[in-house]
Amino acid sequence: TAEERAQEAKLLRYIKRMSVGLSVYDKDWYMQHFCALDMVGLGAGCPMLGGGLFRYQLHNTGPQSRGLVVFFHGKVSDLTAETKALVQAYVQALNVTVCVVDYRQ
Repeated sequence: TAEERAQEAKLLRYIKRMSVGLSVYDKDWYMQHFCALDMVGLGAGCPMLGGGLFRYQLHNTGPQSRGLVVFFHGKVSDLTAETKALVQAYVQALNVTVCVVDYRQ
């Protein structure tokens, strides 16, 4: 729908702005210490933004949502498994939509 496309465009703009500040982490030293290079990320079933720049997984609480949390992962071995409990807490307890971003793409 048009609303979903508008939300995707907004998310992409936000992540592009964030990536400018986060570009320092592109150095090998940071990647070894802050990112598990063999991490199991989001699979092909998750949509991509930015012409294939990254995958994301949206946990939408619907029109009653109180906001959006964009979740950038840390050093985890399985992105979906290790963020599931935190994502569910945000969605159920706080009623916010959560977008998990696999930024290694």
